[in-house]
Amino acid sequence: MIHVQLIIQSSNTDVVIFAIGFSMSIILDHLVVKSFNTYKKTTYIDVKSIASELRSRFIDHYVLLVLHALSECDSTSYIRNITKKNFFQCYFDNPMNYSAIMKLSSNPPPQDAIDSAEELLINRYSFDYTVKSLDELHAKMASIWVKDRNRKSISGSLPSSTMAFHEHCLRSSRRVKIWFDALEPFPITPALFRNGYDHSSTANKFKIKWSALNDHPNDYRLQTCGECKGGCTGCKCYKNNLSCTVFCKCHQDVCGNRISYNSSIQNNSFDVTSIQSQSIYESSEGERVFQSPYACSTPKLNGMRNNLTSLNFVSISYIFT
Repeated sequence: MIHVQLIIQSSNTDVVIFAIGFSMSIILDHLVVKSFNTYKKTTYIDVKSIASELRSRFIDHYVLLVLHALSECDSTSYIRNITKKNFFQCYFDNPMNYSAIMKLSSNPPPQDAIDSAEELLINRYSFDYTVKSLDELHAKMASIWVKDRNRKSISGSLPSSTMAFHEHCLRSSRRVKIWFDALEPFPITPALFRNGYDHSSTANKFKIKWSALNDHPNDYRLQTCGECKGGCTGCKCYKNNLSCTVFCKCHQDVCGNRISYNSSIQNNSFDVTSIQSQSIYESSEGERVFQSPYACSTPKLNGMRNNLTSLNFVSISYIFT
């Protein structure tokens, strides 16, 4: 006997999404999900009719699986401050803008699929500025919110970085590939490595790869030398034509590559005076006119590094990675 109707009873949202996505691949007249929650409210969802409605609007019903993986599933993390409902709604508001997102079903996914997913996430944030990447959105939001004294912390409200979201897309792509191959007789599971995961210190174990960037900035000007005993004539600072600073472990009485505190103060005073003298001058009419200090000559690298021995010297690009 051939069953033309099927009712699936489940309270799991995943089951509803999978049923809609695969409903057109199952030969049935009616496919219904009997969904219930903790309040004992029962809802019957005609998933086959929903899939037909999506196709009438020229929307691939399989895209629900892609959006589900991107917005959190059992093996992908959620996007902070963005609900699954809002993520889906942003796509359905203008699906043609994100048509390349379906290519995430390929493994590895092409770059235009990841770019489309990133654009979708950017447009989900209510922000009055036009940005082209999550990094740019991250930096712009941070520069504005850091001035808001009512905010105790801004880190929890900032979006992901572009590199972190790239790894998230790789994990989502791997999961979508597994779902799409579920009806195949001999499916091949994509490897974890290079799909948003990396080798762990434990043998045959993997860990989530949050970003491909280094844990620490690799700018050589931020390096410090160790406990040198030869007057710092062969340390990292000396080789990079940099003066040793208070952050170096070498002894200041022995180090020959360190500028004294008094000379540093003199250099600071000289630099400030020279900038001030070149920043303000009198015009032909006798008026005092301000000139940008960026028109002045750039100080030598050694002097710059010695004067800026605080953490303010760290480039802003490292803060948002």
